[in-house]
Parts: sequence; structure tokens; C-alpha cells
Amino acid sequence: MTPSIPPSQRKFTFFARHLGRPQVAMISGLLMLLALVAWGGDIHTIELTRHPDGAKTNLAAWKGKVTVVNFWATWCVPCRKEFPEFDKLRDKYQSRGLEVVGVTTDTDSKTIAKYLEKVPVKFPIVLDPAGLLHKAVNPPTMPTTILLDRQGNIVATYVGFDAEKGLAQLESDLQKLL
Repeated sequence: MTPSIPPSQRKFTFFARHLGRPQVAMISGLLMLLALVAWGGDIHTIELTRHPDGAKTNLAAWKGKVTVVNFWATWCVPCRKEFPEFDKLRDKYQSRGLEVVGVTTDTDSKTIAKYLEKVPVKFPIVLDPAGLLHKAVNPPTMPTTILLDRQGNIVATYVGFDAEKGLAQLESDLQKLL
């Protein structure tokens, strides 16, 4: 069964098929920057909820670390493929100051738990129940990943999942920050 793509994602999917990957990445990065400027807030202070314990947190909890922030959803098939890869990156570089954080707007704990039973991860999963972080960053599709430096600045954006080039580029970028 193919998961349905939410209406807000369909337009981007159409354009992604007709543009090359570099153009899509550039456009999505510009859209995220515009969204952050228009929002005018600090993404690090947006309240998030840790899964499964429900503790409150925010991105500021990971300042001082190079942080891979992955926006994902339970209906996202590519997310299932990239989660194990993020676990491998975290295992490889955690001792040098890397953290990976998965962010979802899904709010049903049972659905999230069921998903994570099928695709277990060691990195923290946080919920964005009000969708404020998603609104601020404005990921154009799922999955979308942002790379934060140790000061919490967004230094790179990765749209979609590309097992070869995308992961290699992410790893190359994060190695420069570690």
C-alpha cells in the first residue's frame, strides 16, 4: 500500500520530478531561509516533546553539538530507509560531538511507537505537536534534514533521501564541523 502524500507536499513533488536535485536543494534552502526570516523567532526555543517519556525539550538542548535534525513522518517511506543510516552516522561520530534528532508532527504515541518498533533507532525522537518548528523551518517534503553547527546555526539542508550522494554529502559536511 502506497502512503498518500498530503496536499501540501504534492506541488513540491511535481516540481522535484521536473528539476534537478541541485535546483531542488537550492530552492528548498531559500524557502527555509525565507520562512525563518518571516517567522522572526529563534528555532532553538520552540517547545518540543520527547518520545516516549513526554518530557519537554527544544533544540537548544543540543547546542554545543553538531546536530542532524531530521523532519520525518510515519507515512514517509523514504524515512524508513534513512533512519538506520542516521543511526550509523550517530554511532560513528557521537564521540566527536554529533547528535541526530528526529522531529515529527505526528501526535499519536501508539502510531509512533508502532513505527519505531519496525524501524528502531537510538537517536532521540521529538514531537512538534503544534507544528511550530515545522512552520519555522518549512521543510518542503518528507524527509528533510537540516545540519546545525555547534552554535546551532543551520549550515546545510538536505531534501528527500538519496542513499548514495545525499548521505555522502551529509557525512562530508558534518565531518568539517566536528
